[in-house]
Amino acid sequence: MISSETANNFIRYNKIALAVGFFITAFFLPIKTSLSNVGLILIVTSSFLSILSTGLSIDKNILKSPFILFVPLIIGVIYTKNIDETIHQWFKYLFLLTTPLLLLRKRSETTNLLKITAYGLVIGSLLSAIYLVGHNVYNFFLSGFSIKYLFSYYFTSDNFTAPLKDMHPIYLGSYYLFGVVLVFKAKNISIPFFLKTLFSGILFIAILFCNSRVIFLAAFICILSAPFVLKTSLKRKLLFVGAVLFMILIFIFFFKNTYVYNKIVKVTAWELTENIGTANIAPDAPGDSRMARWIVGWEAFKERPLFGYGTGMESETLMEKYRTNNMQVSLERGYNAHNQYLGYLIRFGLLGGLFIFGYVLLNSYLSFKQRDMVYFSYILIVGVVFLVENYIDRNMGINFVALFGTLLCLNDKGTFKK
Repeated sequence: MISSETANNFIRYNKIALAVGFFITAFFLPIKTSLSNVGLILIVTSSFLSILSTGLSIDKNILKSPFILFVPLIIGVIYTKNIDETIHQWFKYLFLLTTPLLLLRKRSETTNLLKITAYGLVIGSLLSAIYLVGHNVYNFFLSGFSIKYLFSYYFTSDNFTAPLKDMHPIYLGSYYLFGVVLVFKAKNISIPFFLKTLFSGILFIAILFCNSRVIFLAAFICILSAPFVLKTSLKRKLLFVGAVLFMILIFIFFFKNTYVYNKIVKVTAWELTENIGTANIAPDAPGDSRMARWIVGWEAFKERPLFGYGTGMESETLMEKYRTNNMQVSLERGYNAHNQYLGYLIRFGLLGGLFIFGYVLLNSYLSFKQRDMVYFSYILIVGVVFLVENYIDRNMGINFVALFGTLLCLNDKGTFKK
């Protein structure tokens, strides 16, 4: 029979392992996804061992957690035609199921985990940003280019994130942007205002080099919505909106002739019109615009609007549509829908749409109701990025959503709110 002292030691060390798992997962998100996975595995293992000693008691908040994003995958297995890909997607999405299921048991256990996780992401983001910006500037000076080339194609987007192997600018930008929010609005992060300003400045510079249009959009909405979420006076709201508009004018003035500006304006215009096999600002790189892919994806959804094609069927369905519509570039590159909402509609029809739209809208409402800027920023970033990327089809997005989506949905009292 196990003594009470042994049981208490087990519980204590298991809690330490859980905390370490949260820190590792968050810290390595902006550095290396595979190491972030190690942290999540530790979280799931520690939570499972804790259940063996305390029992399983599911919290009602699981209905607003990332768990509901996994539910359509369970239903879609009934009518899918691709079991192999279904099994692959089940394993890929598994953390969206296990993390909420195992953690949403005792809220008292999550208070310190929020603080640990926030520090992990902020520290990891700062180290990542300092390394990448330093690497970028060093290579720029070695190149001998004039200063106007610093924000050219060669030093932004994929070329900026290249030192972190396989790291995508959209995902990295989402971590950096959320890191800025945590620095300024997380109640549990206590650092001097000067350091907050310095850290945020570093992360904003890195966001600029990431050159992701959807992250710029999310940042713009976050900044613009802050005084409304935090319920400030009308005068402050107007001053804040004016300051944001002034910043946009300054951006246009300084970046008008750079690749960053051209990507925001010209490439976006190309992406939002139907282009098949044509080029945008790079004349030697023809492609199919996102709008062209969204149109064929929407046509696929309309053919099976109620339940879709089943789990694991998005790629197969789109490849057939690309072939039919002579979209050779998309076919060769195996593009997905590049829209998480549309991806769910193709796979799971309106049923899947109910789950994914419900997740975003419910958490948006609750975070606004609580006046919690951290919670609101999280769901805003995720919801906006979903518009142009299959964000949770990669571990980079799954880990972020599983981690913060689970912890923040417990935030009824505004744990991070100031």
